Amino acid sequence: MGKKILLVSVGLVMLFVNNVVAQEDIEKLYMRKAVKNYVAKNYDKAISNLDQVLVANPKNTKAKKLLSKCHANKGIHFLEQQNMLGAEQSFESALKHDPTNQMAVTGKNEIAKFKQKYPAGVPQQAAANQGTQPQGQAQGAQTNVPQVIVNSPAANVDTNQTKIISALVNNLNKQQKLFGDQIRASNSALERTEDTKEKYLDALVNSSEKSNSLMRNFFVIGGAITLGIFFVFFLVFFVIFRSVSKASDLRTVEANETLKLLLQSPQAAAGGDNEPLMITGPQQAQDNDKDKMDSLNTEDPVQRANAVEAVAAEIIDSKESSRMEKIKKLEELLNDENNRVRANAAKAIYEIDKEMSLKTLKDMLDNSSKRMRASAVWALGEIASEEALGCVLEIKDEDDEIVKYNIKVALGKIKSHKRFELTEEHKQKIESALEAFKDLV
Repeated sequence: MGKKILLVSVGLVMLFVNNVVAQEDIEKLYMRKAVKNYVAKNYDKAISNLDQVLVANPKNTKAKKLLSKCHANKGIHFLEQQNMLGAEQSFESALKHDPTNQMAVTGKNEIAKFKQKYPAGVPQQAAANQGTQPQGQAQGAQTNVPQVIVNSPAANVDTNQTKIISALVNNLNKQQKLFGDQIRASNSALERTEDTKEKYLDALVNSSEKSNSLMRNFFVIGGAITLGIFFVFFLVFFVIFRSVSKASDLRTVEANETLKLLLQSPQAAAGGDNEPLMITGPQQAQDNDKDKMDSLNTEDPVQRANAVEAVAAEIIDSKESSRMEKIKKLEELLNDENNRVRANAAKAIYEIDKEMSLKTLKDMLDNSSKRMRASAVWALGEIASEEALGCVLEIKDEDDEIVKYNIKVALGKIKSHKRFELTEEHKQKIESALEAFKDLV
């Protein structure tokens, strides 16, 4: 549900961003068209384009100012046609969009003065006599602008009125030309800026692509070198480990052979001439090994447990091939259903794989069968290592009397065997645990 909400939120944000970008693109497009139409003195189309810009962005001050200029220029055009009402309306529209438009302010003020001076109106000729019409109107269209007829004593156009209008038109035309020059200069500068921006962006993209290529090459080469170094270190470590392991196995075998000779004949171990006392011959020993391995597969749990103890005592002394076979079989017996078989196998495998042995015994301690728990505690007492002590001390809330008794015996064995250096903390923990079993006999 959270992922769906996140995806919907991201989609809405992207939709909003795309909408904003689209509006900006539309705004720029119509603004460019408006500037071109203004420079071409096509004021009606420019006004239409600027209306679209303000629809996309009503706060665009540049569009408002340019729209004000367009209306002011239309007012000048109306003045040239002596359409005072149309000129006044255009100047008012210009000031509505930009109250600081000096052209519109001047035009409106001059019209106001003219009205005060000539309250009866100014003579206007019909649109048909002008030969031209205001932009934005179709040829032959009738204008709704009311025509004011001047009552002159001479019935002719007042020369002073004509001079005033001509001066006003000339003044406004000069301002229009000045503003047009400014627009053209600004447009030219904008085009140069856009060209410079495009060149800069192209250079930036090329630089970024080169940088990305260099980074990719760096990571590829660096990764290959790192992998090679790691492989070399691993190979060296493996060789050293194999050498140390073989040397350790050899020393163990030599030590056990020496111990075996000492037990059989002290003189043989010392290098005497007498042969070691052989209890059985080679063929008989092989037969015994076969019998013991067969006993590991018997259905009788007592025979399997006894066989595990016998095989465990001979793992180190066996030949390499038979030794690995015996270890593998003992590992299989770690999952035996009989508690004694499993505990004997875990005890035997401890010297070979401590982690596997302790894991098996911990699983037995968590078993619901009290026999499994009792056998696990017995095996931990026989191992008598520091790890075994930790496992025994972790046993809590045990209700079975046999398991409790085995815990007491195991703690006593660990304390007396001293197979690791007992610290004062260890001794205190053992004594504290034994105190809880002092009533057991």
